[in-house]
Amino acid sequence: MSLSTERLSKKLRPDFARFENVPLVEHIQTDSDMINRLYNASFRMFLECSLPGIELHHRYLGRGSHKNIATCFLWEETLLTLSPCFPDELTSSAQWEGEVRGHISLWSKVQSCYEQWMSLGAPSLCQYEMVVARSEVQRIHLKSFPLSSREMEQSL
Repeated sequence: MSLSTERLSKKLRPDFARFENVPLVEHIQTDSDMINRLYNASFRMFLECSLPGIELHHRYLGRGSHKNIATCFLWEETLLTLSPCFPDELTSSAQWEGEVRGHISLWSKVQSCYEQWMSLGAPSLCQYEMVVARSEVQRIHLKSFPLSSREMEQSL
């Protein structure tokens, strides 16, 4: 079964407008280093294992010639949006600002996941393992933290 282009595009493009009237949970200011960490493939794998179903998206913010491309994470009906603030004379590096709208402090969760990942020695991609059960359930986990026998049984 193949997806029509219309269905596929709807799946890939979340409706960000629905978050405009959702309460602001967190306001964020961070540096480019933290944004770069969000694009580290190994950390992103850890983030996906820690927050199953988290989605990364990009979208344009602003109008006319004042457009920024924002990095967005969507999880559990909560939207984290981060966009660059270009440096001025006082700031030597680009800063990023953003917000979380929804019911979860998603930025705090992402930062906590990063701290956990670093405390584990920043495991590389080759340190992950995928288990596929007969029921076609897939689980990805760090090899150093194998699935429990109960989790294995649930997969089968």
